[in-house]
Amino acid sequence: MKKLFTILLLPLLFPCLLFAQVEPANYKEAVSQFINQFNQADAESIFNKFNAQMQAALPLEKTRTTMNQIKAQLGDIKSVEFKSFNSSVALYKTTFTNGVFGLKISLDAANKMGGLLVQPFQEEKILTVDANLTETPVDLSLPDASLSGSLLMPKNSIGKIPVVLIIAGSGATDRNGNSAGLINANSYFLLANALGKAGIATLRYDKRAIGKSTSAKSEADTRFDDFVNDASALVKLLKDDPRFSKVIVLGHSEGALIGMVAAEKEKADGYVSVSGAGNKAEKVIAEQLKATPEIYTASVAKLDSLAKGFMVSDAGNLPLFRRSVQPYLISWFKYNPQTELKKLKVPVLIVQGTTDIQVSVADAQNLKKAKPDATLVLVDGMNHALKQAPADRAKNLETYSNPDLPIDPKLVEAVVSFVNQVK
Repeated sequence: MKKLFTILLLPLLFPCLLFAQVEPANYKEAVSQFINQFNQADAESIFNKFNAQMQAALPLEKTRTTMNQIKAQLGDIKSVEFKSFNSSVALYKTTFTNGVFGLKISLDAANKMGGLLVQPFQEEKILTVDANLTETPVDLSLPDASLSGSLLMPKNSIGKIPVVLIIAGSGATDRNGNSAGLINANSYFLLANALGKAGIATLRYDKRAIGKSTSAKSEADTRFDDFVNDASALVKLLKDDPRFSKVIVLGHSEGALIGMVAAEKEKADGYVSVSGAGNKAEKVIAEQLKATPEIYTASVAKLDSLAKGFMVSDAGNLPLFRRSVQPYLISWFKYNPQTELKKLKVPVLIVQGTTDIQVSVADAQNLKKAKPDATLVLVDGMNHALKQAPADRAKNLETYSNPDLPIDPKLVEAVVSFVNQVK
């Protein structure tokens, strides 16, 4: 079967704070229209529902070719079942004549389509921990949130053992490293299992307003420091637990910045950055947007304004710049990871994959320059999902939706060695 494709114009590192299991009415109408237009091979009507950026990326003739290819492979759409809504992306389990696939649709503020993707669909699996480990729930109530996590411990451990707090990356990411409708890799679950088998306990948790964690704040009232405070509270919880000999903070992607601030604040025993940005967030976002020149051009001035602390009035149909998320971006852009890393007086490990298409080796090298006594480990062939993947973008992204791929063993080896060496 030929490769299925349309274009999903969604940034990979951007914050997506809204999460729900309720289908928005405008998406219900949009997907109904799409089904009728697709089944009637009406590519022009589909194209007319695209926003300007989508039309530039997928002109009419390319839209027609793409829709014809998908229709030839899969046949008509027989039915759809709404599965989740994550920020501006709705996921539908879609039954075609020739199989079941996932259909993702993104709408902008004008209800124009800003993203469309057809890909293999996988039902969420029940995760089973290794037989030599035990998993117990951890719940922590805060003034403006309740956090829900999972503590994974080796069975029959003797004496105190080290524990690693795993902090998730950007977007609506849960304790297992998944983001409904976008990522299904189980990266944090696999990492926790691997560390557990090496005699290291882990605590991973759902970010506030994600999964079983809740928040009293709306998207417009949420700030980067809220996530720092959540992580800090969990570090304190672990430090006060007599079962643990030392507390190591491990942050992935955006969680790396959250983790380094929390580790310094609560005086953790060690810190690990995995795929952490080495520049301020607005610079990283700008680099990512260069893959789509039209969006990059429309975003540069907006990113600069937000970095200076000023809101922008025109989002330009880009979900990233919706007014309710701009205060969060401003609060995030204030932090420089190089500055924050310099503040740490504890052992530091920096791990970076060489086929990561979101964060580069240069980022890791920038962190190393900021903290010369840190240990830098480059994992050949590891991508942002912490799995072995080729540099090819399309094939690399396929691993984001494959929970059966193992976590990269070199990552596990580096973290285990570091944790065991921390005094």
